[in-house]
Amino acid sequence: MEQVEKFTYLGAVISEDCSLEEEINARLTKGRVAIRKMKNIWKDNNISMKTKKRIIESVAWSTASYGCESWTLKRKIQRRIEAFEMYSLRTMQGISWRDKKTNEEVLKLAGTERRFLNMCKRRKLQYFGHVQRNSDDRSTLERTIQQGMMPWKRWSDNVEERTGLQLSTAVKKTEDRHFWRKEIHAVTLSSVHEGTRRT
Repeated sequence: MEQVEKFTYLGAVISEDCSLEEEINARLTKGRVAIRKMKNIWKDNNISMKTKKRIIESVAWSTASYGCESWTLKRKIQRRIEAFEMYSLRTMQGISWRDKKTNEEVLKLAGTERRFLNMCKRRKLQYFGHVQRNSDDRSTLERTIQQGMMPWKRWSDNVEERTGLQLSTAVKKTEDRHFWRKEIHAVTLSSVHEGTRRT
């Protein structure tokens, strides 16, 4: 049997080092392809900006973020995710890089702020809370994976970074569904403000 460095299984890219970087890059590429396929929509001036943004989110962003709950969001990956978001907004508005408009100007013209990375982080925290609360024996492996080691950086490191809580404390906090929802809202809201200041 031939040994390969990576292969695609059920639509997901599996790497020999168990890194999700190849999979994430593949997802973002699929999102870009979905955006390019809708170029006639972006050029149609009869379609409102609000509708175009909804199309971007429901088609391109959902394609690109599929399975993001399992992603380990290293800084390099976060930058690529943010770059994908700006690509989608620029393409939607017909703004070329040659137009020399800053990201801040693009966001202002679209009437929005950075949201895609924040959405991925929120879904990851929601998934973490769901798995930790689930008492089903089938969730035991998922809980072990969430709290175990991953290549270079643990999946759980992202949870600790976003909540400011030790993993053991975060696990206990997830038992209260209402508290955990408030926690997710608070940390993702602060993330939006950080992104706005960084733009």
